[in-house]
Amino acid sequence: MITSARPAQTNIASSIQPTENDSLDLCIICDGAESLAVAALLSNGGHSVRLWPINETEKTLSGYVDRLPTEYELRDRGANIGSFRGTTRFADVSCVLPPMLKGVDGIIICRPVTEYGALIERLATAMTNGQTVCLCNAPLGAGLQFKQLMRRANKELQLNIIEIGSLFDCARVEGSVLLIQGQREKVSFCGNSRNETRRGLAIVNTVSQGLVPTSNLLERGLSEVEKILRPVFLLFSLLGGRAGDLDNIATLVNPSLTKLIAALDAEIQSLAKVYQIVVPSFLDTLTHFGGVGWEDADCLGQALINIAGNLLDQRQCERITPEVSTQTAAALLKSGVTETYTLLSEFARLSRMHAPVINSVIDLASIVTKSDLDKGGRKLSDLGLLGFDVQEIIEIINS
Repeated sequence: MITSARPAQTNIASSIQPTENDSLDLCIICDGAESLAVAALLSNGGHSVRLWPINETEKTLSGYVDRLPTEYELRDRGANIGSFRGTTRFADVSCVLPPMLKGVDGIIICRPVTEYGALIERLATAMTNGQTVCLCNAPLGAGLQFKQLMRRANKELQLNIIEIGSLFDCARVEGSVLLIQGQREKVSFCGNSRNETRRGLAIVNTVSQGLVPTSNLLERGLSEVEKILRPVFLLFSLLGGRAGDLDNIATLVNPSLTKLIAALDAEIQSLAKVYQIVVPSFLDTLTHFGGVGWEDADCLGQALINIAGNLLDQRQCERITPEVSTQTAAALLKSGVTETYTLLSEFARLSRMHAPVINSVIDLASIVTKSDLDKGGRKLSDLGLLGFDVQEIIEIINS
């Protein structure tokens, strides 16, 4: 039952109650507040939602079920009070995977791309041909990497793999209430191929009603500007000894940072041109996808200030204390660079494009985190693109 003082203002498409024939059977791979948020919104929209808590066992499942939030609350970006509250409803919660995946229309995954490998080992024997996998909050090339890993685990399995952009700023559980902050009005999506996009569209439509299709996976990944900008902000905070300001990143915005980000924007535009795609500028993307209106941001610097406070990783939406801020910033920086920047560098290197800003972020982040991030980061081989030239990659992503 939905309880609210006014009509629900939610962008999840399924919050418009579907008919019995439209209701879908979905399985959420659940390992945190973000996946719980997607599950709560979909279940409240009339879809049958199964939760598979990946980290639970039969011995701990009852305790996990007891800790599940009974309500969820939507909050606008930066707001301290909710705009809508509903109750959570789940069709089933089980730690036994095969029954949870049997007969479902779609599987929704919100895990980081670096954790796909271990997850796919468990999914490969339980999934069936024709099922749709939605990768939420997916970074550049996530769909191709998922396909490559699944092919190694079960080369006979045919899936529809769809990448989806960020759905909200963050989610967290407080007591028995799941708080969902900064829900997106527009969400980018794309399948590994046109046929996969078409076959998986019914599932994607349950996740958001503000869907914005992109031409191919590379275009969608390069449009995820917040993922590209987050490591830059984290790097600046650590180099300036201001990791304690991570709960107010807007204070880091200055003319020097704005010039650096403008140069990074130019490199992304050049990279897009090489691979024959059109990607909006950072300013355009932030105003359309990041919740910054044109009236609020007439220049890149102002847009950065308006969205800077929301650029932390979605899993880190709790206030960061000074005692752990440096360690947290370093961990998030390392994750952001190995997830996105090393792959950007690979695409640039293959095309023989000069990318000094992208490579500098990798080098400086490696020094700060005392790690060889270029060696440990995602590469073209992870996407199954090793050995292909630029033209062949263009043909693959446009298939």
